[in-house]
Amino acid sequence: MNRQSILFAFVLFGSLVLLLIVTSPLLFGTVPLYGDLEAYHLPAKRFYYDCLTSGQAFDWMPHLLGGFYLSGEGEMGTYHPLHLIMYRWLSFETAFTLDFIAPFPLSFLGVFLFLRRIIDRSSALLGSALWTFSFFFMTNIGYPHLNIVMAHTPWILLAMDLMFVTTERVNELSLGDRSSPSSEPRFLKRVNVASSSGLWSWPVLCAAVGFLTGSQILFGHPHALWLSLIIEVGYLLSFIRREKAFLFASAFFLSGKILGFSLGAVQLIATYSAFRNSTRLDYTEADIYLFSLPPRAYLGAVAPYLFWNRVPGFGGIYFGTVPLLLSGWWISGFFLGIRRRYKKLVNREERTGNETLGLMALVLILISTWLATGLYGGLYDLHRLIPIVANLRAPARYLVLTQFGICLIAAIAFGDLVKKANKRRTSQWQEVLPWIITLLSILSAVFFANTASITPVSDKEAFFYPAPLFFFFAAIGLSLAIRGRKTGLFILVIIAFIDIGYYNFGLPVVRHTIFEARPYAQWKNKVEEPPYRGSGRVFYRDAMEDLLYLLDYSLINGYTGGMTPKKLLDYDDLDVLRIADVEWVFRGKSRPVGSRPGGRAHTDWIHVPNRLPKVRFATRTRVSHNPSRDIKKIDIKNTALVTRFTELKDGELGEAVVVGNKHGEIAIDAKTSSRQMLVLSESYHPEWQVFVDGKKDILYRVNGDFMGCILEKGKHKVNFIFIPYALTYGLPISIFGTSTTLLLCFIPFIARFISKRSNAQL
Repeated sequence: MNRQSILFAFVLFGSLVLLLIVTSPLLFGTVPLYGDLEAYHLPAKRFYYDCLTSGQAFDWMPHLLGGFYLSGEGEMGTYHPLHLIMYRWLSFETAFTLDFIAPFPLSFLGVFLFLRRIIDRSSALLGSALWTFSFFFMTNIGYPHLNIVMAHTPWILLAMDLMFVTTERVNELSLGDRSSPSSEPRFLKRVNVASSSGLWSWPVLCAAVGFLTGSQILFGHPHALWLSLIIEVGYLLSFIRREKAFLFASAFFLSGKILGFSLGAVQLIATYSAFRNSTRLDYTEADIYLFSLPPRAYLGAVAPYLFWNRVPGFGGIYFGTVPLLLSGWWISGFFLGIRRRYKKLVNREERTGNETLGLMALVLILISTWLATGLYGGLYDLHRLIPIVANLRAPARYLVLTQFGICLIAAIAFGDLVKKANKRRTSQWQEVLPWIITLLSILSAVFFANTASITPVSDKEAFFYPAPLFFFFAAIGLSLAIRGRKTGLFILVIIAFIDIGYYNFGLPVVRHTIFEARPYAQWKNKVEEPPYRGSGRVFYRDAMEDLLYLLDYSLINGYTGGMTPKKLLDYDDLDVLRIADVEWVFRGKSRPVGSRPGGRAHTDWIHVPNRLPKVRFATRTRVSHNPSRDIKKIDIKNTALVTRFTELKDGELGEAVVVGNKHGEIAIDAKTSSRQMLVLSESYHPEWQVFVDGKKDILYRVNGDFMGCILEKGKHKVNFIFIPYALTYGLPISIFGTSTTLLLCFIPFIARFISKRSNAQL
């Protein structure tokens, strides 16, 4: 086995160890319970699981926020086929854990296959590991849908690359081939896919982009979808000088994206509907710029704990020792040899794939680094001019593009070292740069350790010197590799994996999520039940409020991942709690509930007296555009606030009984002696519909956050049914998009069959 094969086995072993650690909860039968995974994903996906196994609809979840649009929320992926299969046929614990670990193998394999078309296998594998287990992936480990959407990106890039070129290998070498000094792939030529030899591959590649894009949309994380699109467009533009091939590829790429958006139409419409009825429409400028990254925070790249947990909502900044040195070495060489590289980029015969990819990654790094500063940089103001995207907050998330670009360039740089980059003329400044970065890291650590005003968050964070040590040994390895010493490559690989293990896998969120994963039943330790169970809702003032669903409680409040429904009432008011069918309030650490006296305390619980029935009648209405204020001016027992005038008649209040209560469907038997308003304390959403005696009637927004309808004198059967536009309009579009995409996959086989028939007839 030659050294190149040993290097590949070395990188493969380290990568598999990291994958094994990430998948350990599944192997040990535990469940990752920490942060949003426990506070939101666990109860919401348990509801989704319960619906699938019991055959009920899952779009409307009545147990949180008085009822809210779960499918449109943006982070559930309820329509994705993989979720529909996993949560229907597997145990909940297995499905939930698979949902958590799926992004890592998907991303790892995708990056490897994409980079393998350009660089040798060892470098491609190292680049895959650096990205998959990067700081950004690990800090977002509690947001599996963000990670899974980003894990699709390298696969889309792979399909795009195949659109531009087909690779014909000559003398492909195996892992154990001793006949060649290097096992790197050698390519005879790159042929345009637009040529006759590759013409019928285009529909399949177009379909691949469509399926991958549709999968991203159906997983449901709009911010990640936007970040992925930026990378894709950047890679597309990097081939702009290929003229005809670029035009062909752009047309098929755009067609694939259109197919993908049509395939995911059911989720797009649901998300847009939830967005239109969420608090995101009320975001102020301060909300939009929240989590902007101060420029000084970038010093964390060389001193990881210098600003640790001092970037609001994001933590620290750390791109990795080896990726930073490798990318810095390559970028410095790019600028020092800009004239030579420019000629390569212009000259088609000399241009290589790694030059094009490296330039794209460099531009991506520069733009995303600027965008991540948000309020401090100014470029983010242009971001706010884009419709819908302008409502995406957290500029610091653009660092995922910076991290991706650094990992790509690091892989390319490592590939150059594998090809004995020292044979080419290397600038002395290029060799000095790693040591400059190392010196900067040492000085930062010394400054940090001796600055009393900067205090560590934990004992581990007080140990400032691993980063300078990692930089020092990585700089030694890079210097040796530049001079053609294979030992330097192994040093770089060793430091890269130790670095990932110490910093990225040492993050508190990773430690709690993976290494402290617990049996499923232990979530019960996080919530406290009311003194006794009643029939009303609960208002629970605690970060783990959603977990009460798992104990079969319904809440008037709750926590969602992104699309929090807009509420018009103040739930600190006792009368509001009474009309919202709230029976118990858990005070927690907040101020006591109830602006009016009357609550009876029981330890940390308050019992809400004289709550009104979930279904009742009102004989009077009042038009209000400020229900939070006007609710205090009415008699809540027989008066309802509405948004448009409607005339009622006084009389004895009618009677109403709930005879059927499914998820998104409420059946009521009602009897009234006059024209009155039937009031239901279920959250209002414009996609609810009401049917009175089988005929569709007018749905009213009542008391700000709830709904109702008008009933004439007599007995009636009333059905409130949640019929989302996503299923009415989006599902047919998704079926059409899926059918069209599948049809494209069969075009090569149909064409080949027709060609064989024609040849046979001749």
